Amino acid sequence: MRLAESDPLAHERTLLFVGSHYGSGFFARRRTDDPGEQTWLCGTCYDYDRIVEATLTLIHRIPMPPADGPPR
Repeated sequence: MRLAESDPLAHERTLLFVGSHYGSGFFARRRTDDPGEQTWLCGTCYDYDRIVEATLTLIHRIPMPPADGPPR
């Protein structure tokens, strides 16, 4: 989903994989706020509890449609 430029996560990329007994994630953040700079800090995580926590944090950021609006 597209975030506002002022959002703290706007310059980060996250890829999460969650299964019933497996969780992993890839995380990347630009080293600077300069859009011309293409240097990233990257990392991975395989701690299931942390990945589930990260997933729930991101899910709660998704805006919900109005109650009378069409389903997603």
